[in-house]
Amino acid sequence: MKRILLTLPLLTLLAGGCSSPEEQAITLMEEMANIIDANKDDCDKAATALEAFAAKNGETLKKLKDTMKGGDEAKEKAMKEKYGARLGAIMGKMMEGSMKCATNEKFGAAMAKMN
Repeated sequence: MKRILLTLPLLTLLAGGCSSPEEQAITLMEEMANIIDANKDDCDKAATALEAFAAKNGETLKKLKDTMKGGDEAKEKAMKEKYGARLGAIMGKMMEGSMKCATNEKFGAAMAKMN
């Protein structure tokens, strides 16, 4: 029984590492949206958290951006069908904070690091 309990976290970790580029991108976008939403009333705090997020996930973000480049309409359609609800929730969370912080230089610089 102890072996099973010790193996479950390892299997969970390994399974997470095998997710598709699309799933990884959505998960990272959700993290970013949560950061913006949680700090929407303090743009400097949001910027600091986004900078830490970019530093932690920069290489992954770059790889995913290269992998997810547009142009394949069928792939884009399939992604919208599969992840549409999650993408809508992400946009909802990001919109208010991003609008509030649109003129904050530190926030703008942090967002630019992720492009």
